[in-house]
Amino acid sequence: MKEKLNILLVCGAGASSSFMAAKMRNAARDRGLNIAVTARSESEVSNYANEVDAVMVGPHLEGDYASLKQTYGGKCAVILMDSDYYGKLDGNKALDHLITELEKTKGVKKNMAKHNVLLVCGSGASSGFMAANIRKAAAARGVEISVNARSESTVEDYVEEIDCLMIGPHLAHLKNEMEERCEGYDIKVGVIDKAAYARLNGEAALDQILSLFGE
Repeated sequence: MKEKLNILLVCGAGASSSFMAAKMRNAARDRGLNIAVTARSESEVSNYANEVDAVMVGPHLEGDYASLKQTYGGKCAVILMDSDYYGKLDGNKALDHLITELEKTKGVKKNMAKHNVLLVCGSGASSGFMAANIRKAAAARGVEISVNARSESTVEDYVEEIDCLMIGPHLAHLKNEMEERCEGYDIKVGVIDKAAYARLNGEAALDQILSLFGE
């Protein structure tokens, strides 16, 4: 198990801060990442600054961000949250932002999971279910792996973050194109077995992924 990252979410005393923290915890759990997220008021930051890896500041506290960064920036990362994902309580985008910022300061991003997998299956619900089932299979085996499902049009946005690209069988004809998009990066590219995908068999898909790495 990787060392846990502790994140303090500073958003005031409203319910939205607790909801945002919960959404981020759920997103981290789904990706197999060991991240704790706690919501506290701005007045409590001093009690936690020595214990956390990052303080994420709610966008409505933007006026206090510079002061918080100056005061606590030497102890942990201080990150201003984006109003778009905060307003939508989008835990996945908040987590993406957190990891990107921590990579800049600590180089933790690529070490948070043994493998970072992008599942390219189009925009249907089946891709999300497939990714979730692979994560469940990995958790049951104790395999540290991050699996996310995205549209094939977004591959270039993730090539610096992943080490494996799995393509849905209905997009198998795009394999050569996907390999070209990943050229220059150390990324394994494979096509999910048709039977495994049809049954949303996370165990079989996980076996495929690990086999690409000789595991």
